[in-house]
Amino acid sequence: WINDSAALAGLDGLQSLARVGDLHLEGCNGLLNLDGLENLTEVGGVNLSGNNGLTHLRGLSGLRETGGSLQIWANGGLTNLEGLEGLEHIDGRLRLSLNTALTSVDGLGGLRSVDSVFEMVGNNRLSSLAGFTSLATLGRDMKIKDHPNLAPCEVERLRDQVGEANIGGEIILENNTGSMACD
Repeated sequence: WINDSAALAGLDGLQSLARVGDLHLEGCNGLLNLDGLENLTEVGGVNLSGNNGLTHLRGLSGLRETGGSLQIWANGGLTNLEGLEGLEHIDGRLRLSLNTALTSVDGLGGLRSVDSVFEMVGNNRLSSLAGFTSLATLGRDMKIKDHPNLAPCEVERLRDQVGEANIGGEIILENNTGSMACD
């Protein structure tokens, strides 16, 4: 757990780390990348928040599954989710919220299932959900709201891909007001 460490610039000394209970990096604005965590394959949960220097997640390339939630929120410089391509299952919640520079979810193309809530809120530059190519099961709610560049048809396409029968809770699709045309 690393919290409010503005001076932290890297994680390079952690290459031998393969398992952790939970990975929390919060308020580490000097952290530019997650290099050093490439060998991390097992993690209880991941919480990345308020790390405004992060632009990608390539350091998490070894991660296949989380034993808890994956929460990526309020990382002002995060533009993409590169590094999560191998992630197939989240045994908890997926929260992608308030990442104001996020333009792509392509790094989550291998994600097949989320056992709890799937929540995406206020990622202002996000205009496509096409990166969720394998998503097929949500254990609880699907909540996608407050994206000014995400067209309603994009959100509906993801709902239809997963299928309402494979969503174990409420479906909340609100204030996605982008005007891009969907195919």
